[in-house]
Amino acid sequence: MIGRREFIGALAASAVRFKGVRLGIGTFSYRGLKLDEVARIVHSAGSPGVELEASSLGSDDPARARKQLRVYAFNAPIPEKLTDAEIEAVVLKTKALGAAILNTTTTLPTAKRIAPFAAKHKVRVGLHSGGGIGSGASYLEGFGISPWINANIDLYAWKNLGPDPLAFIREHHQRITSIHFHDRKGNAFVPFGEGELPTRELLLMARNERFDFTFSIERIYNVPSIDHAAETRRNLDYCKNILAG
Repeated sequence: MIGRREFIGALAASAVRFKGVRLGIGTFSYRGLKLDEVARIVHSAGSPGVELEASSLGSDDPARARKQLRVYAFNAPIPEKLTDAEIEAVVLKTKALGAAILNTTTTLPTAKRIAPFAAKHKVRVGLHSGGGIGSGASYLEGFGISPWINANIDLYAWKNLGPDPLAFIREHHQRITSIHFHDRKGNAFVPFGEGELPTRELLLMARNERFDFTFSIERIYNVPSIDHAAETRRNLDYCKNILAG
Protein backbone atom coordinates (compact mmCIF):
# COMPACT_ATOMS: atom_id res chain seq x y z
CA MET A 1 0.00 0.00 0.00
CA ILE A 2 0.98 3.63 -0.46
CA GLY A 3 1.85 5.27 2.84
CA ARG A 4 0.47 8.65 3.86
CA ARG A 5 3.88 10.28 3.40
CA GLU A 6 4.21 8.93 -0.14
CA PHE A 7 0.66 10.02 -0.97
CA ILE A 8 1.30 13.59 0.18
CA GLY A 9 4.68 13.55 -1.57
CA ALA A 10 2.92 12.76 -4.83
CA LEU A 11 0.96 15.99 -4.43
CA ALA A 12 3.79 18.23 -3.26
CA ALA A 13 4.34 19.94 -6.60
CA SER A 14 0.68 20.86 -6.91
CA ALA A 15 -0.68 24.36 -6.82
CA VAL A 16 -0.89 26.04 -3.44
CA ARG A 17 -4.19 25.25 -1.76
CA PHE A 18 -6.97 27.82 -1.69
CA LYS A 19 -9.38 27.30 1.21
CA GLY A 20 -7.90 23.82 1.46
CA VAL A 21 -8.54 22.92 -2.19
CA ARG A 22 -5.79 22.30 -4.72
CA LEU A 23 -6.26 24.29 -7.94
CA GLY A 24 -4.01 23.76 -10.94
CA ILE A 25 -4.05 24.29 -14.69
CA GLY A 26 -4.26 21.62 -17.35
CA THR A 27 -2.09 22.73 -20.25
CA PHE A 28 -4.64 21.24 -22.64
CA SER A 29 -6.03 24.76 -22.26
CA TYR A 30 -3.14 25.94 -24.45
CA ARG A 31 -3.22 23.18 -27.06
CA GLY A 32 -1.13 24.01 -30.07
CA LEU A 33 1.22 26.30 -28.14
CA LYS A 34 4.86 25.46 -27.44
CA LEU A 35 6.38 25.11 -24.00
CA ASP A 36 7.91 28.60 -23.77
CA GLU A 37 4.57 30.24 -24.56
CA VAL A 38 2.75 27.96 -22.13
CA ALA A 39 5.21 28.93 -19.39
CA ARG A 40 4.76 32.63 -20.16
CA ILE A 41 0.97 32.34 -19.88
CA VAL A 42 1.09 30.35 -16.66
CA HIS A 43 3.46 32.80 -15.00
CA SER A 44 1.31 35.74 -16.15
CA ALA A 45 -1.68 34.01 -14.54
CA GLY A 46 0.06 33.71 -11.17
CA SER A 47 2.22 30.58 -11.64
CA PRO A 48 -0.14 27.84 -10.46
CA GLY A 49 1.03 24.27 -10.75
CA VAL A 50 0.24 22.52 -14.03
CA GLU A 51 -0.85 19.17 -15.34
CA LEU A 52 1.46 19.10 -18.34
CA GLU A 53 0.18 17.51 -21.53
CA ALA A 54 2.68 15.53 -23.58
CA SER A 55 1.75 17.72 -26.55
CA SER A 56 2.72 20.82 -24.55
CA LEU A 57 6.11 19.31 -23.71
CA GLY A 58 6.73 18.15 -27.27
CA SER A 59 10.37 17.32 -27.81
CA ASP A 60 11.57 19.73 -25.11
CA ASP A 61 13.89 18.45 -22.41
CA PRO A 62 11.89 17.56 -19.26
CA ALA A 63 14.62 19.09 -17.09
CA ARG A 64 14.18 22.38 -18.92
CA ALA A 65 10.41 22.21 -18.52
CA ARG A 66 10.89 21.55 -14.81
CA LYS A 67 12.76 24.84 -14.49
CA GLN A 68 9.95 26.74 -16.21
CA LEU A 69 6.88 25.20 -14.59
CA ARG A 70 5.74 23.52 -11.39
CA VAL A 71 4.48 20.24 -12.80
CA TYR A 72 2.31 18.16 -10.46
CA ALA A 73 1.17 15.72 -13.15
CA PHE A 74 2.27 14.61 -16.60
CA ASN A 75 -0.47 13.57 -19.02
CA ALA A 76 0.68 11.17 -21.74
CA PRO A 77 -1.09 8.33 -23.57
CA ILE A 78 0.31 4.82 -23.21
CA PRO A 79 -0.99 2.69 -26.10
CA GLU A 80 -0.90 -1.11 -25.92
CA LYS A 81 1.78 -1.28 -28.61
CA LEU A 82 4.46 0.23 -26.34
CA THR A 83 7.18 -2.09 -25.08
CA ASP A 84 7.88 -2.38 -21.36
CA ALA A 85 11.01 -0.27 -21.86
CA GLU A 86 8.95 2.44 -23.55
CA ILE A 87 6.37 2.36 -20.75
CA GLU A 88 9.09 2.76 -18.14
CA ALA A 89 10.51 5.66 -20.16
CA VAL A 90 7.18 7.52 -19.83
CA VAL A 91 7.20 6.93 -16.07
CA LEU A 92 10.79 8.18 -15.86
CA LYS A 93 9.90 11.27 -17.91
CA THR A 94 7.24 12.01 -15.29
CA LYS A 95 9.90 11.89 -12.59
CA ALA A 96 12.25 14.07 -14.67
CA LEU A 97 9.53 16.73 -14.82
CA GLY A 98 9.42 16.79 -11.02
CA ALA A 99 5.97 15.20 -10.95
CA ALA A 100 4.84 12.12 -9.07
CA ILE A 101 1.58 11.67 -11.00
CA LEU A 102 1.24 10.23 -14.49
CA ASN A 103 -2.24 10.55 -16.00
CA THR A 104 -2.74 8.40 -19.05
CA THR A 105 -5.27 7.16 -21.57
CA THR A 106 -4.71 3.43 -21.85
CA THR A 107 -6.42 0.07 -21.39
CA LEU A 108 -6.81 -2.07 -18.28
CA PRO A 109 -4.46 -4.80 -19.64
CA THR A 110 -1.83 -2.13 -20.25
CA ALA A 111 -2.43 -0.67 -16.79
CA LYS A 112 -1.35 -4.04 -15.41
CA ARG A 113 1.95 -3.64 -17.29
CA ILE A 114 2.36 -0.06 -16.05
CA ALA A 115 1.79 -0.96 -12.39
CA PRO A 116 5.23 -2.49 -11.62
CA PHE A 117 7.01 0.56 -13.03
CA ALA A 118 4.69 2.90 -11.10
CA ALA A 119 5.52 1.04 -7.88
CA LYS A 120 9.25 0.90 -8.67
CA HIS A 121 9.51 4.66 -9.28
CA LYS A 122 6.76 5.73 -6.83
CA VAL A 123 4.61 7.41 -9.46
CA ARG A 124 0.82 7.45 -8.99
CA VAL A 125 -0.91 6.58 -12.26
CA GLY A 126 -4.31 8.09 -13.03
CA LEU A 127 -6.38 6.29 -15.66
CA HIS A 128 -8.15 8.74 -17.95
CA SER A 129 -11.37 8.12 -19.85
CA GLY A 130 -10.77 6.08 -23.00
CA GLY A 131 -9.56 2.63 -23.95
CA GLY A 132 -12.57 1.07 -22.26
CA ILE A 133 -11.91 2.97 -19.01
CA GLY A 134 -14.15 5.65 -17.56
CA SER A 135 -17.06 3.89 -15.89
CA GLY A 136 -17.17 3.46 -12.14
CA ALA A 137 -16.83 -0.31 -12.60
CA SER A 138 -13.74 0.05 -14.80
CA TYR A 139 -12.09 2.35 -12.29
CA LEU A 140 -12.77 -0.11 -9.49
CA GLU A 141 -11.18 -2.83 -11.60
CA GLY A 142 -8.19 -0.58 -12.11
CA PHE A 143 -7.92 0.11 -8.38
CA GLY A 144 -7.69 -3.63 -7.84
CA ILE A 145 -4.57 -3.89 -10.00
CA SER A 146 -2.34 -1.94 -7.63
CA PRO A 147 -2.54 0.90 -5.09
CA TRP A 148 -0.44 2.84 -7.60
CA ILE A 149 -3.22 2.66 -10.21
CA ASN A 150 -5.81 5.38 -9.66
CA ALA A 151 -8.36 7.52 -11.51
CA ASN A 152 -7.90 10.71 -13.52
CA ILE A 153 -11.52 11.80 -13.89
CA ASP A 154 -12.74 13.99 -16.74
CA LEU A 155 -15.70 16.03 -15.58
CA TYR A 156 -17.25 15.85 -19.05
CA ALA A 157 -17.65 12.09 -18.54
CA TRP A 158 -18.66 12.27 -14.88
CA LYS A 159 -22.06 10.64 -15.49
CA ASN A 160 -20.23 7.45 -16.49
CA LEU A 161 -19.20 7.01 -12.85
CA GLY A 162 -22.60 5.60 -11.92
CA PRO A 163 -26.08 6.63 -10.81
CA ASP A 164 -24.63 9.09 -8.28
CA PRO A 165 -21.27 10.34 -9.65
CA LEU A 166 -20.71 12.70 -6.72
CA ALA A 167 -21.07 9.76 -4.33
CA PHE A 168 -18.45 7.84 -6.32
CA ILE A 169 -16.02 10.76 -6.05
CA ARG A 170 -16.73 11.14 -2.34
CA GLU A 171 -16.17 7.45 -1.68
CA HIS A 172 -13.03 7.10 -3.78
CA HIS A 173 -11.46 10.56 -3.52
CA GLN A 174 -8.21 9.11 -2.16
CA ARG A 175 -7.82 7.17 -5.42
CA ILE A 176 -8.22 10.24 -7.64
CA THR A 177 -5.07 11.89 -8.97
CA SER A 178 -6.81 14.91 -10.50
CA ILE A 179 -10.08 15.95 -12.07
CA HIS A 180 -10.06 17.59 -15.50
CA PHE A 181 -12.27 20.50 -14.57
CA HIS A 182 -14.43 22.46 -17.04
CA ASP A 183 -18.07 23.27 -17.78
CA ARG A 184 -20.38 22.16 -20.57
CA LYS A 185 -23.91 22.98 -21.76
CA GLY A 186 -25.51 20.51 -24.12
CA ASN A 187 -22.89 19.71 -26.73
CA ALA A 188 -20.79 22.83 -26.16
CA PHE A 189 -18.00 23.58 -23.69
CA VAL A 190 -18.66 26.95 -22.02
CA PRO A 191 -17.05 29.20 -19.38
CA PHE A 192 -17.50 28.15 -15.77
CA GLY A 193 -20.94 28.90 -14.38
CA GLU A 194 -22.65 28.90 -17.79
CA GLY A 195 -23.01 25.14 -18.07
CA GLU A 196 -24.69 22.17 -16.48
CA LEU A 197 -21.80 20.33 -14.85
CA PRO A 198 -21.59 20.25 -11.02
CA THR A 199 -18.59 22.56 -10.75
CA ARG A 200 -19.85 24.39 -7.67
CA GLU A 201 -20.93 21.21 -5.90
CA LEU A 202 -17.57 19.54 -6.47
CA LEU A 203 -15.53 22.50 -5.28
CA LEU A 204 -17.55 22.87 -2.10
CA MET A 205 -17.48 19.13 -1.44
CA ALA A 206 -13.68 19.14 -1.84
CA ARG A 207 -13.40 22.10 0.53
CA ASN A 208 -15.77 20.76 3.16
CA GLU A 209 -14.45 17.19 3.10
CA ARG A 210 -10.78 18.11 2.63
CA PHE A 211 -10.03 16.16 -0.53
CA ASP A 212 -6.39 16.03 -1.60
CA PHE A 213 -6.68 15.64 -5.36
CA THR A 214 -6.15 18.63 -7.66
CA PHE A 215 -8.70 20.31 -9.88
CA SER A 216 -6.89 20.64 -13.21
CA ILE A 217 -8.73 23.57 -14.77
CA GLU A 218 -9.12 23.21 -18.55
CA ARG A 219 -10.28 25.89 -20.95
CA ILE A 220 -11.81 23.92 -23.82
CA TYR A 221 -14.20 26.54 -25.21
CA ASN A 222 -12.90 28.99 -27.80
CA VAL A 223 -12.77 32.77 -27.38
CA PRO A 224 -11.99 35.05 -30.37
CA SER A 225 -8.58 36.71 -30.02
CA ILE A 226 -8.18 35.01 -26.67
CA ASP A 227 -5.93 36.42 -23.96
CA HIS A 228 -4.87 33.08 -22.46
CA ALA A 229 -3.51 34.55 -19.24
CA ALA A 230 -6.62 36.65 -18.60
CA GLU A 231 -8.91 33.70 -19.34
CA THR A 232 -6.86 31.51 -16.99
CA ARG A 233 -7.13 34.10 -14.23
CA ARG A 234 -10.89 34.30 -14.84
CA ASN A 235 -11.24 30.54 -14.43
CA LEU A 236 -9.13 30.52 -11.28
CA ASP A 237 -11.17 33.41 -9.88
CA TYR A 238 -14.41 31.52 -10.52
CA CYS A 239 -13.15 28.62 -8.41
CA LYS A 240 -11.75 30.87 -5.68
CA ASN A 241 -14.97 32.90 -5.41
CA ILE A 242 -16.99 29.73 -4.85
CA LEU A 243 -14.52 28.40 -2.30
CA ALA A 244 -14.46 31.70 -0.43
CA GLY A 245 -18.27 31.81 -0.15
